[in-house]
Amino acid sequence: MGRTLDSAYFSWTDRLKRRKEEGLYRRLRSFRSGVLDFCSNDYLGLARDVSFEQEIRDKHAALLPLSLGKRNGGTGSRLISGDDDYLHEVESKLACFFGKESALLFPSGYVANLSLFSSLPGLHDLVLYDAQIHTSVKDGARMGHARRRSFKHLDIGDLEKKLETLNPSHSFGCYVGIEAIYSMTGEFCPFPSKWLSVCERYGACLIVDEAHSSGWVEGGRGLFHDQNVPIVLHTFGKAWGVQGACILGSKELKEYLINFARPLIYSTALTPYQVLCIELALSRGVQNGSLIRALEKNIRFFQTEAARYPHLKWIAQNSPIQMLSIDSVSLCHQIAAALYEKGFAVQAIFSPTVPVGQEGLRISLHAFNKKEDIARLLFEIEKMITRAWQRNMSE
Repeated sequence: MGRTLDSAYFSWTDRLKRRKEEGLYRRLRSFRSGVLDFCSNDYLGLARDVSFEQEIRDKHAALLPLSLGKRNGGTGSRLISGDDDYLHEVESKLACFFGKESALLFPSGYVANLSLFSSLPGLHDLVLYDAQIHTSVKDGARMGHARRRSFKHLDIGDLEKKLETLNPSHSFGCYVGIEAIYSMTGEFCPFPSKWLSVCERYGACLIVDEAHSSGWVEGGRGLFHDQNVPIVLHTFGKAWGVQGACILGSKELKEYLINFARPLIYSTALTPYQVLCIELALSRGVQNGSLIRALEKNIRFFQTEAARYPHLKWIAQNSPIQMLSIDSVSLCHQIAAALYEKGFAVQAIFSPTVPVGQEGLRISLHAFNKKEDIARLLFEIEKMITRAWQRNMSE
């Protein structure tokens, strides 16, 4: 290696070595057959629904000789060769379902947030976002040229204070980013109308990420669906069981993103098959009442069972996301690994996904989880935590 390449090599290998030493090393993994899913975002189970898969296959076979037959892949960005009438048709259906003037499809929620927060705020504008908002919002704001600040998690008073001090005369554009349900803690954003009211009072544009509420809250339309929020993001890789995302708002917003959102402009378009999956997931949305009720029953059952172990520090929420605070990276890894050996797939959460000191286990609930499995999972967690505490006390 040359001297420059040697320097770069040791720089990134040293960072990787430090991450391993700190217990923050990440690995790709596929779950063995038979492990119970308590970690995925497939809240309604549509991603594993055999009848849904067959419906997609049948519809794809029927459409392939027609409009889908023009291309089987993305073929290029939407501004070059990846656009067609079918995409616009599905976007119109999405706009109608979610009650907005316009919709624009993206390959993922991450790319959608990158597009929004990197292109919409201008050089002299301000971006304010919840301290625990998804990384995609922070990364998007970092890519752009606007000033960016966080406000305290779910603290509308702190947001108002920053709006007063950082943009007192409304002299430049201001954008506020929040989530409807927070991806790590499962917390619902309280009092949706108040967030919109505060933003309107200070001339700020509210942007709501409905990723974890889309598909099951309020008939699938999301927590803020009736609040007339200017810009909303919905993703389809969670409760909808497929892939992709859309940004909803005005026609002018869509035109602006097509012209200025670099992650959209320079990304290969969704394939017709992926767009078909979104369309069929949407058509199933109005039929998902029984699945939504099953999910909600499991959430209530989980909370009832968790109350039997009051010494465990759950961030209890009425959402599919249940976070157990452990505050120890090594213990998180140990318990997640031990649970896997017992047949439960759960996710250990640690820095930089959450701040140092806020490590824990993230349990995802689904419509298909069985009550006896939920009870057994909680029993195993309680037993493992208790043993760990006893070991610490004896040392």
